[in-house]
Amino acid sequence: MHRLPLDRNRFAPLPATVALRPGLSQHAGPADADDAAIAAARRIGEMRESVCPMAPDVIDMDSELGYWRGHYRGLPGGSALRYGDYEPAVKLGMDAFMRSRGRGIDEMEDELETCYRRTRGVSRLDWQQARAIVRLAWNHLHLRGLKE
Repeated sequence: MHRLPLDRNRFAPLPATVALRPGLSQHAGPADADDAAIAAARRIGEMRESVCPMAPDVIDMDSELGYWRGHYRGLPGGSALRYGDYEPAVKLGMDAFMRSRGRGIDEMEDELETCYRRTRGVSRLDWQQARAIVRLAWNHLHLRGLKE
């Protein structure tokens, strides 16, 4: 299994602030800080699950890319294009799904467009075509998460 690459310039992470429990001073010991961090991680996990039941930390990129490699001819323009034309958009959709942190794909569209223009390489898909593929890759992971 391969992890998706972390590009901190692409999407903003969740805030790293942890609300302290009532009565807990900011000078609390390490055990109290660990408890607060664990509680915050649980709240974040619950929020992610309520938005997207899958919300994985890792996806099997080889399997996902294999799926798209086997199905790309059914995508818009699939008979005239190579799989390599679709791959940057597919990867961007998977990456966006993993990094969404509760945001919808519509909220991320401007960031996704900028990222696609920067990473598309020699793909013959313009943004409007790639946008549809990004959404398909996102939805494929989302629907797979609903089934599991």
